[in-house]
Amino acid sequence: MPDPSNNWAPGQIGFFSGYVIPLAERTEKCIGKIKGLSLAHYAQLNKARWETEGERISEIFINGVEKGECENVILMKCYCSENVPLLDADESAPLSRDLICMINTSSNDRR
Repeated sequence: MPDPSNNWAPGQIGFFSGYVIPLAERTEKCIGKIKGLSLAHYAQLNKARWETEGERISEIFINGVEKGECENVILMKCYCSENVPLLDADESAPLSRDLICMINTSSNDRR
């Protein structure tokens, strides 16, 4: 299997542009909009995050795998990074980066 890391972020952006977003739009057109579920909107937000953060996050994953780090450590490096916005469930209020990093540290101490 080829190494996906070389074009991971551009590949995801293309996947969202060419498949996910059109599918979300067609689905909404067929079934109508459902309150609280905006498939096309969330697909666009996900694509935008890949455009702005994809290369940096990909590097965090690549470096973590090369160093043999476990998935939780790699993910927390992504979440605790200064440039990654963390939003609560309603997308209106940023979560405390310090709180998430503290939770991760506490759960790692129990292992």
